[in-house]
Amino acid sequence: MNMTVLTAVLIIYLIFLYWFGRMGYKVSKTLSDFVAGGWNMNLMLLIGTFSATWVSAVSIMGFPGMLFGMGLAALTAVYGGYFMANTLMPFLAFKIRRPENPPSTIPEYLRLRFEPHAEKSGLQVLGGLSMVIGYAVYVMIQVSAFGYLFSTITGLPYVVCIFLFGAFILYVAAGGTLSVAISDLFNTAVIVVAVFFGALIIYNQVGGWNVMWDQYSTITAPALAGGENIKEGALLSLLGPYPLSTIIGLFIASAIGGSLAPHWPSRMLYAKNTKTAIALPMVSQLIIAFLVFGCLLIMGVGGRVLVGTLDAKSTDWIMPYLFMNTIPGLLGAVGIAGLLAAAMSTANSMLFHGALALVYDVFRNMSNKHYNDESLRKWSRITVVVLGATSIILAINPPVFIGIVSAKVFGFWAASFFVPLYVGLYWKRLNKQSVYWSMVVAPITYILFDYLITKGLMWGTIPAMVWALLVGVVGGFVLSYVYPSAPKEGWEPFFEPEISAETRRVWADARQEMV
Repeated sequence: MNMTVLTAVLIIYLIFLYWFGRMGYKVSKTLSDFVAGGWNMNLMLLIGTFSATWVSAVSIMGFPGMLFGMGLAALTAVYGGYFMANTLMPFLAFKIRRPENPPSTIPEYLRLRFEPHAEKSGLQVLGGLSMVIGYAVYVMIQVSAFGYLFSTITGLPYVVCIFLFGAFILYVAAGGTLSVAISDLFNTAVIVVAVFFGALIIYNQVGGWNVMWDQYSTITAPALAGGENIKEGALLSLLGPYPLSTIIGLFIASAIGGSLAPHWPSRMLYAKNTKTAIALPMVSQLIIAFLVFGCLLIMGVGGRVLVGTLDAKSTDWIMPYLFMNTIPGLLGAVGIAGLLAAAMSTANSMLFHGALALVYDVFRNMSNKHYNDESLRKWSRITVVVLGATSIILAINPPVFIGIVSAKVFGFWAASFFVPLYVGLYWKRLNKQSVYWSMVVAPITYILFDYLITKGLMWGTIPAMVWALLVGVVGGFVLSYVYPSAPKEGWEPFFEPEISAETRRVWADARQEMV
């Protein structure tokens, strides 16, 4: 690839990213703007930020990489679950955006729904901390993907590349929800253009659809140099190298955890009304499936046919390889910009949510002092820097299979948030004791059982994710009848079209009057 062309394309991309991010700074006038986009974001802006965050480095590098290395099991193990997550999200959107003035964050939802009278909410703290832990890992994945990519392309040290990437995600994330959303709309356009033209070129080079699949089915060469040969037809297996229980566990973790990852319900809270919130995952699903993942499928399968064996540490490198060596000139450079856009859009969003959880849901919630809007925005920006630095440090020694790691993070969130969200939004009686149980015991169960099954210390026919959900649901159901039901002030806004004056007062007090 011509480095002059690549450098010019990347500079132009970063200039536009700065400009769009700056727009968000200018329109964020209040704390509600900074935290939740003023609860008035339109469908187009929401689709942009939803799609760009969805198509992360995990997707744009991980999905073709898994197709290249393990075959069609990539669909059943991880990414099929993510699409199932989009199918489930409208059920959350219908209820969670129903209040006239909805919660600003998912941890705040936990407080308002289950502990509306609490002076300091332990549930809000638990929710915030689970987000901080998950996002620190997930941002690390994005930073790592960028660092390796640009270190290979430019020859710069890996550490230098991840710090350069960190500077830009910190800038966008510190601008708040609107800065992230506006820049994500731009990133979505870059990603779609990159993968569409990349797939078109690969499709033509392999000789068309039928030829591509015929050759893919007969491959026996190892995916990576120095690896072992595979059986003919192995790439077409929907199980790949994993037992059925592992595939089921990863699928459930991706499906339920993907729909419950806090940044998705948060996007629904930002919508200007319930209809917009419901339409968001449905319309985004079409864009992601046909305009992005259809192209990534062609690039992963077609790349395996064209390249055969990849001389790299991980199959995740197939996308950078194709853009650098197979796709010519300007289009290859745009493809590299698309990889950057995917990592950037997800990292800035998740970094912002993690910082917001720590400041708004943990620090503000537990403090005895009342902080004004400007103070909270200032501390949120400081926390963005701290969490960003933490993720960069973690990225120095990253995991090998980023797709699998992301599924583990989503599994943790699924265990934590399934009961309070899916059950709590549709069952009035669910109480705070049930939610404490599900947010503490269920994720511990998931982590413990996943470890035992992975190490071969436990029978793995029933996946760890299923055990965690069973523990959370059964325990939550029992505790909901052992202890009093949730107060009316908690469930009323999510179930009734009109709410009482007392409920309005309780919510305003609980939120420190940020309405």
